[in-house]
Amino acid sequence: MKLLVLGFLKKFLWLVKLRVRVFPRGMIVHPRMRRGLVSEYQAMIIEGLGRRLNRGNRLLFLDFMSDTFFSPKQCKLILVNLEHTLVLPGGRGSGRAPVGSIQSIREDGESYLVRLQGHDRVIYNSRAIVDYSQSNIENVLNSPVDFLYRDKSIYISPAMGEKKLVVNGASARDVGAAYVIMNLGGINDRRHEILNVFTNQTGVPVVNLTNLANSSDSRLNRAGILINLHQTEHHHTLEELRILPAMLNGMLVISEPSPLLDHVSYSDLIYFAEPQDLGSTFLAIRSNFRIEWEARYGGGKLDELKRELNSHNDAGFNRLLDILRDERQGGC
Repeated sequence: MKLLVLGFLKKFLWLVKLRVRVFPRGMIVHPRMRRGLVSEYQAMIIEGLGRRLNRGNRLLFLDFMSDTFFSPKQCKLILVNLEHTLVLPGGRGSGRAPVGSIQSIREDGESYLVRLQGHDRVIYNSRAIVDYSQSNIENVLNSPVDFLYRDKSIYISPAMGEKKLVVNGASARDVGAAYVIMNLGGINDRRHEILNVFTNQTGVPVVNLTNLANSSDSRLNRAGILINLHQTEHHHTLEELRILPAMLNGMLVISEPSPLLDHVSYSDLIYFAEPQDLGSTFLAIRSNFRIEWEARYGGGKLDELKRELNSHNDAGFNRLLDILRDERQGGC
């Protein structure tokens, strides 16, 4: 009897955390979403899939890999990865992660682990995996667990917001402060110390754009320079979920280095600097802000980037539906 009660309770908690989004040609079942830019990305995936539902795909299950609630083996389960896979030994959540083949940017002989925040069985049973980072995907595909992503992993960039950009130019932007988009932890968060050193060196205040509702927040369109830092010294996947929305709103971005940048199509538009060089890099960009902004975004370059990303995402969604239509995989 006790086991029956526990089983019922588990099933009830599982059900109340799920949501159903109904579209004209079908429905998508998914867990509750997070907040801010991550939530907007999740919603973009659901909306992009929902618009493309058809006779062969009327019911889809979509789950967020680190928050997995269900594993319907015979159903069309899509996983969305929102976490870093490129993590060095000792990093949070990497306890049983296998060693991959991508070398650390520290050039210390270490290789990155392949951190997948989900159960291997669920990942294996999923029909497709969507990832916000091609670098994440490459790390998995070049590892002993490549079979978990092989032939079913799809990169869909967080190119969120309107199809047509309306972006302020260089002259309308605030360069008196350095901006960040971070959920800063306690006093031991390494980013506190890095930003304090930055301000002490430059006299430039740091403004945290917290509680961004979405990528259309007007604060992004008024700010000048974003500083991007890795949350820990172990997690090195480029934080595209916050970098790309800032860039598409016209912010110049200075970021800590990341591996596999040749798989980030717009990495040449980002300034990369080690923490100790953030101050000098920021001041150099600020002193020539208009020139730097025009070199990267002027002459329609930002609109072209948005078009390229949208086109790539459209192709990604179409490939996703092709995978789901494959009758050899079964379905429900």
